[in-house]
Amino acid sequence: MSRPVRPAHAGALLATIFSVQFLVALDVALLNIALPDIQSDLDFTANGLQWVVSAYLLTFAGFMLLGGRLGDLWGRRGVLTVGLIGFFAFSLAGALATNAAVLVAARAGQGIAGALLAPATLALIAAHFTEGPLRARALGLWGGGGSRWRCRRGGPQRGPLRVRRVACGDAGQPAHRRSRPRDDPARRPAP
Repeated sequence: MSRPVRPAHAGALLATIFSVQFLVALDVALLNIALPDIQSDLDFTANGLQWVVSAYLLTFAGFMLLGGRLGDLWGRRGVLTVGLIGFFAFSLAGALATNAAVLVAARAGQGIAGALLAPATLALIAAHFTEGPLRARALGLWGGGGSRWRCRRGGPQRGPLRVRRVACGDAGQPAHRRSRPRDDPARRPAP
């Protein structure tokens, strides 16, 4: 059983956990920016380009339970270390990819490594922070690290369902205070 973290080390552990979780979530957002260049540089078709995104997300979701179980069996820190090494190695392989197959395989590898990282960081919070305000802050940072990139204006959550409003906390705001697209006529001030 892990011992609770000392207050002197809480900041370092929180920073590490936030950084790792943010890295896993940010990988999807940053890739979306580069998709047009990836398509032209590696001669992807439109359908093939979807696999660059889907390979990561499918393996990430599919191996998440296995990542949690491996953390239970082999230790959270060890799985976190293996996940980080794997994530960076597959990121390098993707950056150096010279054809579509290598890039899709590297993205799948990143997804598996991410599936090791996400449950390990959450398990480290549960193991090292006793119940109370410090654990609540750690869980808030963990969730924020994975979701904050989605809440930026014009981010990936824009769409007909406006899921962004609930996820980012402005659903309870009065209608005149909610964020709206720039071209929304209701956003312009009244004359």
